[in-house]
Formats: sequence, structure tokens, C-alpha cells
Amino acid sequence: MPFFLLGAGALLAGASFGIGRFSRQGEVDELKQIIMKLEKELKIHQEMIARQNNVIKELKVENQSLNAIFFMKRAALSKRTRGIIIFQYALKEYLQLVRLHVDGMIKTNSPQELMYNILNRLFHGKDVSLEEKGLVKVYIQEKYPYEIKRMIAIEENDLYVALGG
Repeated sequence: MPFFLLGAGALLAGASFGIGRFSRQGEVDELKQIIMKLEKELKIHQEMIARQNNVIKELKVENQSLNAIFFMKRAALSKRTRGIIIFQYALKEYLQLVRLHVDGMIKTNSPQELMYNILNRLFHGKDVSLEEKGLVKVYIQEKYPYEIKRMIAIEENDLYVALGG
């Protein structure tokens, strides 16, 4: 009899398992469909992320290229600005030298006389060699190093003072 009970218990357990499994098959199928749907969505999202990563890479390359171009433009602008400021200080120096020349205070064969002659030709539209322009640049940079380095532009009042006014 114990074997009979044991066999009946096993049969009952197997039947219960089968009935339970059969009754939950709908839930299992539904969960499988949800998983398949989620896997498709995951694949779509992964493809979207891959495309966005490519766009991000392209934008980074473009950004770096634009930064390099900006650096070059800024350097060129800085160079031009420095040239303009040197020219302003050359004008100031010329105005001071004109005053000294008129007062007869420039010594013959002095650096001041050389600068006066070069600047006089420059500001009157006469030919000035590249070497002479280089001399003016060096002279001005040595005389006004702080102002040139920090790109401090001359104000109109400074020019008036340079004339002796």
C-alpha cells in the first residue's frame, strides 16, 4: 500500500505540474512575445546610438578643424593688430622727432636723425626699403616694449602731447 500511495502521489504531482504548466502557457507565450519585441527595440536603439556616435565623431572632427582655423585667424589678426600699434607708435615718434627737428635738437648722424629721415619719407609716401621698415620696427619695439607687447593702442591725446601741445 505504501507503494500505491507513493505512485498515486507521483501521479498527482505530475498531473498538477502538467495542469499548472498548461494553464501558464499563455503567460509564457505572452512573455516570449514581449521579450522578442524588447529585443527588436533594443536593436533599433543600438543602431540609433551607433549613428549618433558617428555624428558625434564627425562633429568633433569639425570642431577641432574650426578651432585650428580660429587659432590661425586669431594669430593673423594679432599680427595685424601688433603692426597697427607699431605704426601708431612710429607716428608718435615721428611727431616727437618733427618737434625736435624744428627746434634743431636732433644731432647729425644720430639714431634719431636716421629715424626722422626714414619716418619722414614713410609718412610722405616716398619709397622706404624693407630694411628701413625693419629698422623702424626694431626701433619702436625697443623704445615701447611694454606697450607693444600688451598691444596698448595710442590715444589721440598722446599724439597731441607728442606734438608738444
